Amino acid sequence: MRKRIGKFIHILIAALLVLLLLCNFWLIAAKTVFRQEVPYLFGYAQLTVLTGSMEPAFSAGDLLIIRRQETYRVGDVISFWDEGGLTTHRAVSLGPEGFTTKGDFNNVEDMHPVEPEQIAGRVVFVIPQLGRVFLFLRTPSGLLLFLLAGLLFLFLPEVWEQI
Repeated sequence: MRKRIGKFIHILIAALLVLLLLCNFWLIAAKTVFRQEVPYLFGYAQLTVLTGSMEPAFSAGDLLIIRRQETYRVGDVISFWDEGGLTTHRAVSLGPEGFTTKGDFNNVEDMHPVEPEQIAGRVVFVIPQLGRVFLFLRTPSGLLLFLLAGLLFLFLPEVWEQI
């Protein structure tokens, strides 16, 4: 019984590591080969929230899943290109120049209207605090920890057999 549990855990960890590795390869390829600023997979992309401008809808460190849409509406939370970076705010009105946006926590609307070409996608899903993990894995310490976890995984079956 113990051997079966150990084998199941080993297969589960292997599947998770392979999935994470494939996702990382896609992200690297999308950015370097396909020159995508935001790598999409089946029309979806992931972003990490860096500020609290959209509290309480989501917080700094949350992971957002955005999706490209044909059209956007007032009330949608959209991610858009603004001064070279991505901003995620709510579309509060639509005028002839585009959407007026505002962070839920902010007191004033954003200065410039957002044209449809600037929109990267609409927020469709929020995973609280998971973005912190992705940010950490991009650091040297995070990469080292990931490599150590991979090495531990390689030797885990031998450890389970000895117990």
